[in-house]
Amino acid sequence: MLACHECIGIIFLFVFVLQLDGVATVPCGFPPRYGVLRETSEEFCVKCAMESFEDKSLQTLRMLYRKYAHEIEQVTRDARKYLLSGGSKPAQNTHVELEISYMRAREAKPNSLLELSTGPRAYSTFWLLEAIRRNGVGKLYSFDIHDAGYKRLKRYFDGASISATPFSPGSHFLEGQPQLEFILGDARQTLAARNVSYDFLFIDTLHDPKFTQWYVKEVFLNSVSRSDSRSDVFVAVHDVYSLTQTSLGLGMSLNLKESTPEGKVVLSFINALPQVVPPASVYALHLETFPEFNAKVMRIRRSETGRGCSRQPLRKGWQKKITNSCTALTLFFTINSSALSEYCTV
Repeated sequence: MLACHECIGIIFLFVFVLQLDGVATVPCGFPPRYGVLRETSEEFCVKCAMESFEDKSLQTLRMLYRKYAHEIEQVTRDARKYLLSGGSKPAQNTHVELEISYMRAREAKPNSLLELSTGPRAYSTFWLLEAIRRNGVGKLYSFDIHDAGYKRLKRYFDGASISATPFSPGSHFLEGQPQLEFILGDARQTLAARNVSYDFLFIDTLHDPKFTQWYVKEVFLNSVSRSDSRSDVFVAVHDVYSLTQTSLGLGMSLNLKESTPEGKVVLSFINALPQVVPPASVYALHLETFPEFNAKVMRIRRSETGRGCSRQPLRKGWQKKITNSCTALTLFFTINSSALSEYCTV
């Protein structure tokens, strides 16, 4: 585990107990020495890892941008067309973070991708579907308790006229995109019912610590541990960092250089299992927190793609400018499925 006393702070969290909760079908829990992340759990020091493994991370990103630059240009045009087709509401993901997720999906060619959640615009869904289409392999399982994002996709791909009547809970599909299964309902019930092992995870969902504890156990541990693959599972978790001082919608003042409540749970999980989440795989491009690393990545991006971005702070009217921002709220890392299997029981 990396030591960085300037970076690692002692924080007070909800008691984070990862246990079986009496459900006999759950195959994996933390090993005894990691059974409880107590109230004084330490967050993983992202800055320390990035300083130690910066060359490796930059080399990987340069390779990806060089390899997929021509595709990024086309996908961005198609994505903007898709976004404009659904009205004036902007996306809440930056192109930078979606590009990285897209390129990692293209490179890994995963068989089963999980998206939690689809969201009302389904913008990240669009990017992931593009990666699957170009890969020629893979299926995206996208979960949400609301159907707005699926309706938007259906209007765009199927040309269907969608009524205001809600869809029934369960699985739904698109005529023109058989590689997508949209699952409507509470993921805490619908995820377990599918018993699918995932090898690519995109998380942008309810930003609540207790819900985060649930998906850390059920997705990061249980779903991944069922995989037959022994390759690394790529993970992108959105909103680990804050966009603006009121970005959580709570009217509260936030230190933009600190992780969000959801982020603290994720970082505590990473800190507890360094063998499962290799520190060398962890990086983030949050502009306020990691300005130097962000600047280096943006230079690579501009060099390989010719595309620039805005480094201006997002203030009033940020929603209209977010896709072109240099910042990213996402934490990227991988889960080593081989190492994870050592901690899981069947």
